[in-house]
Amino acid sequence: MSGVSVKEIVNQALKRGMQVSPEVIKFIENNPDYASKALHAIMHKRKDDGVFLTLKDIITNNSVNFENNKVTFSVSGGRSFSDGLLLLQPEEISLMLADRLNRLKSLWSTRPEKINFVSLQFIIRQFKGYRWTFALIMKKTDNSLLLDDGRSTVPLKVSERKILNEAVLGSAAAFKIKYNEEPIIEEMSDIDVPEIHDMKKNAGRVAIISGLNEGSIDNDELFKKLQTEKIDGIIILGNSIDRNALLDKGLLPVYGYTKLAKHLEQLPKNLFKIVIPGDNDETNVGLPQKPIGFKLIKDAYKISNFRSLGNPSEIRLNDLLVLLYNGQGLSCYSGFDEEYAIKKILKTRHLSPTLGIVPIAISNKDKLIIENRPDVFLISNVKEPHDIMYRGLWAVAVPPFNINKCYGILDFEQGQAEWVYT
Repeated sequence: MSGVSVKEIVNQALKRGMQVSPEVIKFIENNPDYASKALHAIMHKRKDDGVFLTLKDIITNNSVNFENNKVTFSVSGGRSFSDGLLLLQPEEISLMLADRLNRLKSLWSTRPEKINFVSLQFIIRQFKGYRWTFALIMKKTDNSLLLDDGRSTVPLKVSERKILNEAVLGSAAAFKIKYNEEPIIEEMSDIDVPEIHDMKKNAGRVAIISGLNEGSIDNDELFKKLQTEKIDGIIILGNSIDRNALLDKGLLPVYGYTKLAKHLEQLPKNLFKIVIPGDNDETNVGLPQKPIGFKLIKDAYKISNFRSLGNPSEIRLNDLLVLLYNGQGLSCYSGFDEEYAIKKILKTRHLSPTLGIVPIAISNKDKLIIENRPDVFLISNVKEPHDIMYRGLWAVAVPPFNINKCYGILDFEQGQAEWVYT
């Protein structure tokens, strides 16, 4: 018998920015002698080998077999944006903003058009003609933007109201500036996602839902309905529980997650089940949020094909890169209608840029930049469901179930969402 517990294995994995697949947990519970091998594998696993500890990592004896249900989707590459989070003091926020500016500028450089950027200090030296600069938007007034290019902070007037309306505080963009009697912003251009004309097609259907508020509301009928759906997986986009509602009833958060595990256990074993947290879940409040703790959701880890990831996270469904996000940062885009706000997140390549609107975990690196162009973007915290095709990228937004009694079924072959109301 090994003296290493499953809890120790999971905690060591989390410390190294990894997660333990449910199959490994179940296997070790049935084969305790492999626990020490799992711990050894965690300590020696390279990051480029993936962020999940799998059976392949710990089993060297080919005679060991385990159940492998046939599934339509191969789920791989789960990456929580909170992985490797190094927290800073609030007064060190300038370090995170400098990282944001530099990395977003690098993303701009991948665009096909090439622009030579000059500093704000160069622009205000009364040159004649046009120049471009790349800067963070730090403040808006009735007729100007306060820009920061990493060297200096300069207020500049805008030529038209549209520029002010499109500007999102904390985001970065390219600015075309003309100097006549004074410098004035003539044009603002977001980084945007590269356009792809032919979206990748995959056979398969996936349910998406959020706002289950397990333990606070009765979801028995919902999961009976989900059992009848012809789906290959389910993704819960945050707020599986409502922490405060449970506490008001004298119940601990673990009660809600235990209810969630019982409901997920009713679904077919071959379905993948992915859960990310939201602002009402029992995890850190500031974005990016870490996965729900093992102690809270340990019953779900015993379920086939279950994964708990952070908010936001990336996964791969076959060859599709899918970005999962509970959507708290939509508050930063409150000046736009919902559909355009979702597009604007993609245009700015940032999930929550405006400081003070949404709690952010201050880090040496900005963890909320959309570094990789996803093929699919799934988001919640909206008032109405949305099914959007933007520059060849499929974006789907699902409202909280506890309010709208609605979930989505994504048809990856047709590239469209079906909305189911209960």
